[in-house]
Order: sequence, then C-alpha cells, then structure tokens
Amino acid sequence: MDIPFDYILRIYLGVFFTCIAIFYSLRLLLSQHKGPLTFIGKTGTRHFWGHLTFRVFRILIWGVCVVRVFYPDTDAYLMICSYLNILPINLLGAGLMTFGFGFVLYSHQSMGHHWRLGIDPQGSDSLVTQGIFSRTRNPVFLGVMAGQLGFFLALPSVFSAVCLLLGVVAIFSQVDIEENYLRQKWGKTYETYCQQVPRWL
Repeated sequence: MDIPFDYILRIYLGVFFTCIAIFYSLRLLLSQHKGPLTFIGKTGTRHFWGHLTFRVFRILIWGVCVVRVFYPDTDAYLMICSYLNILPINLLGAGLMTFGFGFVLYSHQSMGHHWRLGIDPQGSDSLVTQGIFSRTRNPVFLGVMAGQLGFFLALPSVFSAVCLLLGVVAIFSQVDIEENYLRQKWGKTYETYCQQVPRWL
C-alpha cells in the first residue's frame, strides 16, 4: 500500500518543528552556562516586540503542524495556495527547512559558549568572527530565513506566507538592533569586521 506524499509531508512538518522545540528546550535546560541564555529586552521596546512576535509565531507554527497530522481538515483554515502545492515545490521547501536548521546548528557551533537568544546586557567577552562568522555576520538569521521560506514552500498557504513576512520583518529589525549594540560595544573593531564581512552573503 502506497503512502501518499501529502501524509508523509504532514508527518515530517509535525516531527520537524517538534524536534526544534525539544532541541532548544533541552539546550536551555542543560546548558552549563551560569546565568540566563534568553534575553528579550525591556517590555515595550523594539527588541521585546520582535522577540515576542517570533516566539508567538514559532509556537503557532509548531501547533498547526502537529494538529494537521491528526486533523487534515485544518488545511481549509490555512488557505492553501493550490497552484504552489505541488510535489517539486513541496520537496524544495522540505529541503530548505532541513538545510536552514542544519545551517543554524553549524552557526551555533561557531558561536560556542557565546550563544544567546537576544542581547545579553552583560555582553560577551569577545567578538565572534571565526568559522561561518568570517563569511557572513548573521548566519543564524540566514538559516532561520531559509527555513521560513522552506516552510512556505512545503506548506504554501496564506498562513505560512504571513509567518514568512512577519518573520523576515522581525529578523531584519533584530539584526539592526544587534548590530547597533555591537557597534557601541566594540567600536572600531566591529566597524572593521563589518567592512571585511558582509551582513548577509
């Protein structure tokens, strides 16, 4: 008995986002770093709203993908784009999601113990410029955006399009906030780094 690709993709999306949720939960719980690893900024600031938006949509995406496994009729509420919902595009999307997450993990490895979610008010003891950070200043965000684009292609819908657009806006805003912070903290050292390494690619 052949298993339809649509069902396999539903399972994949549900498992994929569940694994991401488990990974970050375990990373935060099992970290040996003394002190918090998550910083969302002061309430009401651009930093705060960006992180809140990202978190809400990340939870919403995970919830929708899990619900779709058990209740396929959920798709009627997502407003699926039928002309994009074809096998080659769906496969490309699943591949981009997988690549994006792998790229994020590789970027985390390059950051080592400097990894944080948000801007640590205490700051880091050094500017990370090695590994993938010698090629692009924002590899984590590049990986996240690749994953978001992949999600839209794997589940082309109004829902995933809104998630993609708001996610990109939140990322660009966060990059601006973080680069301004780094510019203030590291001064000429960071300016030199910016001249040598592109913001994206």
